[in-house]
Amino acid sequence: MNFSDLISSQGIGPLRSLIHNEEKEMRMRHHHNPNHRGGPPGPGRDMRGRFTTIVAAMIALLLGGLMAKHTVDYITVVAAMSYPPEIVDLFEIAWTLLCYPFVFFAARASVLFAVTAAGVYLASRLM
Repeated sequence: MNFSDLISSQGIGPLRSLIHNEEKEMRMRHHHNPNHRGGPPGPGRDMRGRFTTIVAAMIALLLGGLMAKHTVDYITVVAAMSYPPEIVDLFEIAWTLLCYPFVFFAARASVLFAVTAAGVYLASRLM
């Protein structure tokens, strides 16, 4: 029996009760978890995630401008081939602004890996 047959033979009632039961179970799971604060888990939910985010933000502030300075000429040349000079200026500004999130997310992934690897190394040395 497929989904459309189920709805046509029994109506939408069983489907509604199934969804209601799933939502109720999910609420109960979150209710019993003392660490659950609502919403999806994010990078700042634990000590390692907070540390990683803070270090990545510092790295982005230090290296984002440097990346923009060294790469904006390439973006300008490529944009100048297809767009008028007024639009190329907008590309320069947009690229400069985009360099900071690029550096931030790359740094966060790298720092998270380094912290995890260091933790595994220390744990293996202490065993």
